[in-house]
Amino acid sequence: MASLAESASRYLRRWHRRRPLWVGVAIGGAVDSATGHVDHPRLGWRQAPVGPVLADALGLPVSVASHVDAMAGAELLLGMRRFAPSSPTSLYVYARETVGYALVIGGRVHCPASGPGTIAALPAYSELLGGTGQLESTVSDEAVLGAARRLRILPGLVGGASATRTGGSAAGITDLLRVARAGNQQAKELLDERAGCLVRRSPCCVTCLTPTSWWSVARHSRNTRGDGAGRGGVRRALRAGAARPSRHRLR
Repeated sequence: MASLAESASRYLRRWHRRRPLWVGVAIGGAVDSATGHVDHPRLGWRQAPVGPVLADALGLPVSVASHVDAMAGAELLLGMRRFAPSSPTSLYVYARETVGYALVIGGRVHCPASGPGTIAALPAYSELLGGTGQLESTVSDEAVLGAARRLRILPGLVGGASATRTGGSAAGITDLLRVARAGNQQAKELLDERAGCLVRRSPCCVTCLTPTSWWSVARHSRNTRGDGAGRGGVRRALRAGAARPSRHRLR
């Protein structure tokens, strides 16, 4: 935690002409938003004082939230669609390094006291992407890059090189997007399969969580935003009716 606080402090010192007013932390695990404490099994944290440590180090107020809940909140605040207090329930689904979901009820993100639920272990199978038969291991960034390594789509990933984001010899998702946009059919198929697999699992979320007659899937894999790569997989899944139960509407 001390190392994280020091890194944040160094980052803030770079902005000489800006005055930070507040700090937000988006993190996995179960978050107590009132105290800023976090239980994070993967990191071995139990009641870790994330908020208090950062507040003391930075001299600023700190808000801590579950990462997918925080992203859903950002969509509510800054997204194109505005939610009124009377808005029906919406389902927000996220997939990058991990997969997760958030429920928006009455224009507010629902944050269970026990922490966010998980959809990582939902059944999912893709011969192209591989994985263990579970959603997260099938559609995560690492799964897509692993498939790219096997198919030798990106030279920087040949031979099992690990994927990084630091611009070294290994290539990452950004490079895969670039290759797909340049017309590489295998790269397009990988991204389409990822997007389609995520959408095909959405009915499982609806069945388990039973949102009201309006629900939405926010497809936040990087391959489905902005540049259009991966949109084909989404469109095909929707045309097949996989993510459109009879009494629900997809946004």
